[in-house]
Parts: sequence; structure tokens; C-alpha cells
Amino acid sequence: DIAMAYAPRIITHYLPQATRDLAAKQPSREVAAELADAKNRDVLGSGWALQEAHDVTRYLEKEGLLNILLNKENLAQKYWKNIKRFTVYRENLLRLAAYRYFKDQIQAGRKPGKDLVGASSRKEMEALRKSGASQNEMAAKLARELIGDYGNVSKGGQWLRSYVLPFWSWMEINAPRYMRLMWNLPHEGKSPA
Repeated sequence: DIAMAYAPRIITHYLPQATRDLAAKQPSREVAAELADAKNRDVLGSGWALQEAHDVTRYLEKEGLLNILLNKENLAQKYWKNIKRFTVYRENLLRLAAYRYFKDQIQAGRKPGKDLVGASSRKEMEALRKSGASQNEMAAKLARELIGDYGNVSKGGQWLRSYVLPFWSWMEINAPRYMRLMWNLPHEGKSPA
């Protein structure tokens, strides 16, 4: 929903190609290099399912609850793994689409931290741009933080997620993300209403 709220083109224009590229058994050399770059920059693989669902799965397996749920060994585990796999795929589609969107916006002359902020901190993006960061590095940060950078949960949040509140990272990432998005809209020449 945040991709649609921020820039519908991420969904309408970039998502179809991202779907084809991530589903390809043998992507072109150029696409394979782009996917490797996106993975190295944590655009791919920093989603909720990889960060949060792993802890939930570990807890359920430790307690033996997955086997008890349907009283059939591994049926619940197979369901959970398939749902997790689908969620990872869906998140990576959105992340790749957002990454490509932001790369194109930077190529078109928009300046991260000035008139291209997404759901990121304007100060952080401006500092990154002024430090001479590559366009891909800035696009990766914008994409991760727009879709939700669940790999960047605070140490306290990681502890809470592991021991007290299983879905804490979702709460830690989403509320500030939406606030930053609304705060940044005027800087991008948009309005919240």
C-alpha cells in the first residue's frame, strides 16, 4: 500500500517487469548483475518475512506447536514455509520495483534528500548524496526505507522481537515510515490530501 500511496508507477510500471525478472530461470547477464547488486545492497532480502517470520518459526518449532496444530507432523510446517516463501517473493518484487523506480528518478535528475525523499530521512539522504554515494546506493536506501527496512531494526527491537513481542519489527518500522512519508510530501512537490 505504501508504494501505491507514494508513487503508483512503482506498481503499474515497474512491478510487471520485476515480476518477470525475478521469475526468470535464466535472467540476462544485465538483469543477473542488477539482482546481485540489489541483493548486496539489501534491497532484496531485507523484508519482513525474512527478518520476522524466522523468529516466529523458530519459536513455534522450539515449542513443538507446529506439529500440534493439526496433529499431523509437518503439515503446518509446510503451510508456514510456503506462506513465508510467498511473502518473501512478494516483498522482493516490491523492493526491486521501488529500487528501479528510484534509480530512474535519480537518472532523471531528481536529488535524493532534496526533491526525492520517499519515506527516508531527508537529512540522511542529503548527507548520503553529499558524501558522493553512488546512485545505486541512494536508490537502494530509498527503496528499502519506502517498502520497509526490516533488516534495520534497533538492537532493542531485535530483543523485543525475539523474546517479548514477536511482531515488534513491523511496529517499529511502519509507524515512523508513514510519518516520514507524510512529512516529506511537500518537499517532493506533493500534498498529503
